[in-house]
Amino acid sequence: VKIQDLAVDIYDSSYDASYCVYVGSNAKHIEIKNCVFKDATSVNVRCYNYDILKVIDCSFTVKSGSVGLQGDGGFIQDNGIVRDCVFFARTGGAGTGVYQFSSIKDCRFENLDVGVQTEGYDVHAVIDGNNFENCDYGVYCNTSSYRTTIVNNKLRSSNSSAIHLKNAQGNYVISNNHIWDGSGDYGIYIEDSRGGSITGNIIKGCSLSIGIYIDGGGDSYTNSVII
Repeated sequence: VKIQDLAVDIYDSSYDASYCVYVGSNAKHIEIKNCVFKDATSVNVRCYNYDILKVIDCSFTVKSGSVGLQGDGGFIQDNGIVRDCVFFARTGGAGTGVYQFSSIKDCRFENLDVGVQTEGYDVHAVIDGNNFENCDYGVYCNTSSYRTTIVNNKLRSSNSSAIHLKNAQGNYVISNNHIWDGSGDYGIYIEDSRGGSITGNIIKGCSLSIGIYIDGGGDSYTNSVII
C-alpha cells in the first residue's frame, strides 16, 4: 500500500479529528511519501502493525499534547523507517515528533516536548543524522533493549536533556553528536543503564548544569568534549 502526495490539514477545521491517517493491523508493506499532515488532536499518523513501514519526505505539524507519527507495539530493526521528514509545533513545548519507530534518519524536529521517543525492549532504535531545535528533550529512550544507537545528530537549544537514555540494557551507543546552546539540566543523561558507550560527542555553549550525567555503571565514556 502506498500513500503519496496527500495533504490533510485540520488546523482551521470546524471539528477536531483524532487522526489524519490510521494504518490498521492488517495493512502490509506500507509506504507514506511526500505528504503533509497537520494538527490531529491525538496522532497525525498512527500505525498499528508490525509489517514493513516507510515514511519518507513528509511534514508533520504537531498540536499540543499530540504525536506526529506513532507506531504501536514497536517495530523491529529496519521495519519502521522514517527518512527526510519534518516535525514541527507552532509553539514551543508542544507534543512529540516520533514515537516507537526503530530507524529515524535525516529528519528535523522543532519546538516539541520530545523529538524522538521510544519505550520498551522490542524497539532497537537507530537515530542518526537528525536536527533538533528548541525541544525539551531531543531524544528520550526508556527501557530500551540492545543496540540503541544515537549518532551524528545536532541538538540545539534543548530545554531539559538533549539526549536522555533510561533503563537501557546492552550495547547502546551515543556517538558523534553535537549539542549546543541548551538551557536545560543535562546535555546527555544516562539513567539506570548498562553496557554501552558514549564517545566523540561535543557539548558547548550551554547553560547546562551538567554536560554528561551518568547514573549507572559498567559503561565506556571516552573522547567527548564539553566546552
